[in-house]
Amino acid sequence: MTLTDIVVLVLGGLATYVGFKDEKKGVALVVGVAVVTVLYLLLGPRPGSSEQQAPTPVPASTASVPSSTTTASSG
Repeated sequence: MTLTDIVVLVLGGLATYVGFKDEKKGVALVVGVAVVTVLYLLLGPRPGSSEQQAPTPVPASTASVPSSTTTASSG
């Protein structure tokens, strides 16, 4: 679990508690979370972020082939 996960869970818990105690603040929190979620989905991940990306496959023409096939020379 990363620090980001912990912060998000704590903030989510606090937002849930505040929304439970005060209905008007709860509605405002739901609207705020919805707007941030939509913006995140529209903008996508930032370049250079720490999210895992799939490795780029190496084309077969540039892949190194071991030269273990040698021909025996008759002497």
